[in-house]
Amino acid sequence: MNILTIKRLATIGLTSGSLIADDTKSFSNQVEGEWISYGQDQFNIKKISENKVETSFYDMRTGKFLFKRTAHLELKNSVVGEMREIIGEGETWEYLAGREPKGSSWTGLSYDAKAKGWKTGSAGFGYGDDDDRTVLTDMEGKYKKVFIRKEFDIPEGTEFERIALLIDYDDAFVLHVNGRRLLNSKSLLVDEKTGEYTVTLREAGNPEYVALSAYAGAFKIGKNVIAIEGHNAELNSSDFTLHPQLVIGSSGSFIETKRSEQHASAETDHYFNDRSWNGLIDDLRIWGRALSESEVNELWNGGKGTASLSEEASKSLIGYWPFDGNLKDM
Repeated sequence: MNILTIKRLATIGLTSGSLIADDTKSFSNQVEGEWISYGQDQFNIKKISENKVETSFYDMRTGKFLFKRTAHLELKNSVVGEMREIIGEGETWEYLAGREPKGSSWTGLSYDAKAKGWKTGSAGFGYGDDDDRTVLTDMEGKYKKVFIRKEFDIPEGTEFERIALLIDYDDAFVLHVNGRRLLNSKSLLVDEKTGEYTVTLREAGNPEYVALSAYAGAFKIGKNVIAIEGHNAELNSSDFTLHPQLVIGSSGSFIETKRSEQHASAETDHYFNDRSWNGLIDDLRIWGRALSESEVNELWNGGKGTASLSEEASKSLIGYWPFDGNLKDM
């Protein structure tokens, strides 16, 4: 595969999304080119030019080509303005290393980090890469997590939809703002049923832009606090990096329409097409928590209904509309 210029697609979805753009160039020019994005079991390469997009999907484990999708790409600038930093490169953060804070209060504004024994240091935090401002010399072989937090001000007139996280990391992170957990990197997989998590390897050196427009409600005018958990995949890892910035820039959005697909085999055609939703709803259920992947597979039950749904999964069911002739809640 010969790719001269390739960009990491970290914040743009497979069919629609947004990204932070540089005001000195048009949004279209910045989107055009070749992009790569990674999922749990596949990766894809997008080639975008002249409002058209061609996406090739590959199996993550084998690299085998699965299918190709072509579509028309509709682009627009939804918010424009000068790009600037809220929290710049190398600024001072409060950090805790070697032990974990109790509960989640450390992610909120009322938390007194100094009284709890936190230190201060310049981002980035880490070891082993010779590019860290705050070097964690005792981390290797002793602990896998680092906690950092920083209070900052947002002035009147700021459009929260334009805020984005720019972060370089190795191997994973979890982001909190004003006491609210917003998201985690794709390299950190959480089992919603048990709360246990798995961290996969991710090398630093390719900072990711994470548009936070979907979490605009977490921010407020005046004093705010951002808190980040940094995770290493292995206790004896040879390196670790956590280097965040918070920026404001122009944001653009896009959506793919008029899609068509070309599959490599009848097997992939069946997997991605024959199982698709036909647009009809004949059963609606609402749970009081997010279901785990195993529970979703159990619920789907090979398309045969939910007769085998476990008692444990049923306990969290808070609403059920079978739509059998009326709209009554069963």
